[in-house]
Amino acid sequence: MKSYKEYLLEILKNSYDFDYVDDDQYTFETDKRITYKVGFVDGEYIKDYEGFEKYNSLTLAEIFFYIKRGDFNLSNTKDQYKVFSTIISIIESYVKNSSVDVIVFISKKSEKSRTSLYEKIINKLGKKYEKIYDEVEDFYFFMVEVN
Repeated sequence: MKSYKEYLLEILKNSYDFDYVDDDQYTFETDKRITYKVGFVDGEYIKDYEGFEKYNSLTLAEIFFYIKRGDFNLSNTKDQYKVFSTIISIIESYVKNSSVDVIVFISKKSEKSRTSLYEKIINKLGKKYEKIYDEVEDFYFFMVEVN
């Protein structure tokens, strides 16, 4: 019998097929016909925050993802582990095909669910890349240095 940890690791190896759309955007559809969009945008504005000058020599990209209808709550889909794994796979594909140095996730401190999700993604990616954590005013910045 598999341990709970082995079970979770096996689940996280499964992901949906995804397509590169354009302009650094990807899309995938779940078994329940829910369409997700995942994209990356220029994160250079982050360097304007006080204390973030240390990233001046790096190229930053901010990630965003959403269900086509705009719902950010992945737990509602009942296949959150496969969705989570797919987002990780998309990030890894983007990193491999771009010249970005740092992937940035931003959440408001009041957004507990999103903050928790980003922490999980960063912890998963942090096994392969360097994790960076910072905060300014009402925002958390979760980052992974990939190059």
